[in-house]
Amino acid sequence: MQFLVETTPQPARPGAIREHQLALWRWLGTLRDDGTVLHAWRKPGRGAVMVVDVPDHDALHAILQVWSQHVPATFHCTPLLAPPPGTWP
Repeated sequence: MQFLVETTPQPARPGAIREHQLALWRWLGTLRDDGTVLHAWRKPGRGAVMVVDVPDHDALHAILQVWSQHVPATFHCTPLLAPPPGTWP
């Protein structure tokens, strides 16, 4: 199951959480390497957007829980559906 996940971190001084942000991106790198995170981008200003491929909602929940341990945030998750067979050029 693929999901588009948009994060909005809780307000904090950037310098106060920089160490946690770096740890978050290192952790996301391990998820990218194992194929869980397909894409990840930083949003201008604050937050990130990523596409994840997980087996179920529990796996997605686990990722969001670890994310919150690094940088507390709110999440907006949208399930993604592949186009019907034969409709994609």
